[in-house]
Amino acid sequence: MPRPLSKIRLLRPASTPDWQAYQALRWAILRAPWLPGQSPQIEPQGAAADVDHVIAKNDTNEVVGCGRIHWLGQGRAQIRAMAVATAYQGSGLGRMIMQHLETLARGRGVDMLILQAREHSIAFYQRCGFQVTGPGETLFGTIDHQWMSKALDCHDFSGFELKRRAATDSDATLLADFVFEILASYGLAPERDGIDRDLERPASHYAGGFFDLLFDHDNTLAASCALLSQGDGQAELRRMYLAPAWRGRGLGRACLGHALAWARTHGFDTISLETASVLTEARALYQWAGFTPQPGHMAAQRCDLRLVLSNA
Repeated sequence: MPRPLSKIRLLRPASTPDWQAYQALRWAILRAPWLPGQSPQIEPQGAAADVDHVIAKNDTNEVVGCGRIHWLGQGRAQIRAMAVATAYQGSGLGRMIMQHLETLARGRGVDMLILQAREHSIAFYQRCGFQVTGPGETLFGTIDHQWMSKALDCHDFSGFELKRRAATDSDATLLADFVFEILASYGLAPERDGIDRDLERPASHYAGGFFDLLFDHDNTLAASCALLSQGDGQAELRRMYLAPAWRGRGLGRACLGHALAWARTHGFDTISLETASVLTEARALYQWAGFTPQPGHMAAQRCDLRLVLSNA
């Protein structure tokens, strides 16, 4: 029976033990069955600057999945080395890793993903939206591959079954209730006469940027995300909130990728944000995406950390 995904973490293999475990899994799933008796080949850690690696770790800190994305330039990237431990095959972990890699791609402005799929994996990639485009290489003289591709919409939330629309000024009450309830759950107070006045007229306040809302199947607000134009190629990421039921499912990464891709498309090369130390999940997401601390005045009294990202 496939293992549950509730405690899976996706991260970069930064430490030597994580890198070695990643390489061991890749070898065990993608190489060893066809190369009996051969010693595992370990790739040098950090050897290529144009590649991002991701591993999936379970609640016992075991690496149980992996994948990587090669940045090819000119809006193209290639997915490679997708592998899932036997105990997790059929659990949805492969799709979880793929969604993560697609989010990275959207955040880099990629509009076309390609990969080479083994024959038994073609159906999986088709379910992820890829199409066969032609024959690929034959590995070890026996494993045939097919080239597959997928066009990316950087404003797409495929895989989450959510409806997205722009906020209107009539959403003021809905948004205030949503945001203030989440703030209260972390012990943070609303600032109705300060930073939170933007919620009174969300569409008007974010003219020149965007304020998007995501709704689930019963029209309940699942997430919000906004970008405030500050002029001169600078913008502030704001109103990144997820309902509790949607946390830990990759939606935060998708919202962030959407915002960064939108910003790049519209000429914003520096993105800043304010957050609070108590929002540990959000801080981890922003740091994972490359945001770094920067001293500066906080517009929100509840925030104690300012982060900045070069989005060029």
